[in-house]
Amino acid sequence: MGTVQRPVNNNSTIKENGLFGYSNGERTIFLDAKTGNANFGIAGHGQIKIDAEQSTITGGGYNSANSQTGMLIDLKTPEIKFKTGNFSVDKNGYLVAKGGGSIAGWNIKNNELSKGTVGMSSNNSSNSNIAFWAGNTKPSDAPFSVNFKGDLKSTSMDIGGNIAIKNGQIYSLGVDNKEKNLYKFVIDSKTGRVKHSSGNNGFLLDGNGLSIGDKFVVSSSGFMRAKSGYIGDDTTGFSIKADSISNGTQGAKKSVYLGTNLISLGDTFKVSN
Repeated sequence: MGTVQRPVNNNSTIKENGLFGYSNGERTIFLDAKTGNANFGIAGHGQIKIDAEQSTITGGGYNSANSQTGMLIDLKTPEIKFKTGNFSVDKNGYLVAKGGGSIAGWNIKNNELSKGTVGMSSNNSSNSNIAFWAGNTKPSDAPFSVNFKGDLKSTSMDIGGNIAIKNGQIYSLGVDNKEKNLYKFVIDSKTGRVKHSSGNNGFLLDGNGLSIGDKFVVSSSGFMRAKSGYIGDDTTGFSIKADSISNGTQGAKKSVYLGTNLISLGDTFKVSN
């Protein structure tokens, strides 16, 4: 304990009263008896300062004019500020962390959190910027992403176990969900084709026309082929079969029959080959 006259600017001095410590002729400890303020270490070399009046602890050369250096712990406000401004906690407990490091395994950047091939970004300077992505370390090449407009890109997707998206195609899943019978209904964005199953029970719609099974076909030029069915009501309309079109029973009154080997109108007109 004692009193020291410490030199300041303009060749003047100030009186300091308290506890002092020196090493190799340099002051390393000062505890101000009047204010309770304290300095530990050599000025300019990572000195730690305690301001009892403001309830702050600073170190590493921190000052309010240059928050890019050192660290501040404010016990009164309270808040914490660290070095380059990449980390701080304000009086509401709001945390700012950016520029590097990690949290819960996520790598921290200025406006991004990422881990391996998964990440999220807060850079909304453009609506086309990607906000979320998965499947690639480069967001623009990721098979799954969502931009700030809400546009979704996914090269593969299973929706509710009933609809799948794979390689530009949309599928309705089969009942058994087995790979060999997985895709029952398909919309292919690459070929512009819509199809369901195949063969006799299939459905196909593309640039060449429409087909249902192997009995009904309409081509892109307007050609139609129907091997069975009705034109009009299924009881009073024209019946279509593989080799004939008819209305009523052939040879009966008010009947019409047009076949590959016979033409008849009612029971009074008939022509055969």
